[in-house]
Amino acid sequence: MSIIKLRTTDGLDIAAIHTKATSRALVLWLHGIAVNRDEHLGFFRDGAARLANEGFDSLRIDFRGHGESSGSPADFSLVGQMLDVQAALRYLSDSYGPTLPPLFLVAASFGAPAALFAALRAPFLIRGLTLLAPVLSFRRTFLEPETAWAKEIFNAEALKALPRTNRLDFGDGFAVGARLIEEMHLIEPERALRDLQQRVVVIHGDHDSMVPFAVSEQLTRGLQNCVFVPVHGMDHGFIDADDEDGVGERSQRNKKLILDTIIEACV
Repeated sequence: MSIIKLRTTDGLDIAAIHTKATSRALVLWLHGIAVNRDEHLGFFRDGAARLANEGFDSLRIDFRGHGESSGSPADFSLVGQMLDVQAALRYLSDSYGPTLPPLFLVAASFGAPAALFAALRAPFLIRGLTLLAPVLSFRRTFLEPETAWAKEIFNAEALKALPRTNRLDFGDGFAVGARLIEEMHLIEPERALRDLQQRVVVIHGDHDSMVPFAVSEQLTRGLQNCVFVPVHGMDHGFIDADDEDGVGERSQRNKKLILDTIIEACV
């Protein structure tokens, strides 16, 4: 399984891994911020392997400034993410041609807004989405944060220094630039969610310490094309709130539930 490089329209190289099975369907995986194509604790890597056993092809990409893709964290932005996804979609269309299998998006956390807008732009190509602990509101997740984790990042001192430093640290030295923060003021993923025609499955743990569970619960309510799957006791991603390493029985049960739900959503 070798790494391929996809060229974006603005000249960056996006690292990707293409897993082929029997082309029952095709999944493009979009990771969250400050991780890579494997996602936290290897969830996307393991997920692609599980789906391959079920006959699904996968493409996992590193967004710009992440993993083995070119660019720095300061180059990361929602518009940049969209260009990365477009490069992935071009690659898949060229690779499969007229035999392109039904295409679905799976996105985690900060990968969700790009998934929503990509699906809105290409309803003829993208059949459906599964979103895990998704960022559906920049305002409630970051600009007016509702979790302690986000309040620590978006503190008054860091925001005051941003125009001078062009740097806001999301943890572990992953510092984004002012462009991403400005985009958060202008772009509303929740509007894309309301406008989508495709089926959207949203999975969110009710103990999420990073992205507010209440946002997913409230924004999906009443939308005919949305299925909301709450998971009791689950923190961000698939881990149980009391299991940071994700190896415990409840975390593994969450992981299986999520992957089973993805498979069900892609048939």
